[in-house]
Amino acid sequence: MNDYHKSYPIRLGIPREELKSKLKLETRTFNAIIKKLVSSSEFKVINERIAIQEHEIQFDQDQQEKIKELIGRFSQNPYTPPSVKESVAAVGVT
Repeated sequence: MNDYHKSYPIRLGIPREELKSKLKLETRTFNAIIKKLVSSSEFKVINERIAIQEHEIQFDQDQQEKIKELIGRFSQNPYTPPSVKESVAAVGVT
């Protein structure tokens, strides 16, 4: 999981089904393992994504600057904010 978080630092975690597929486990076994890991506070589940409990999204300096600029656009035009498409383009997220 640490490698996944290093590869995708701005994702909440790995999608549940992707992890199950990578581990090649039966659904029942996979669910039991995840339940145990979550109850032991080693992992957390957020919106069907699994992450190490300590994982937090970290933006680099460039990403932070783009987000700050986008927030400024929202503040300047509260009644006509940028669309989702424009917002995604502004921060460069795919």
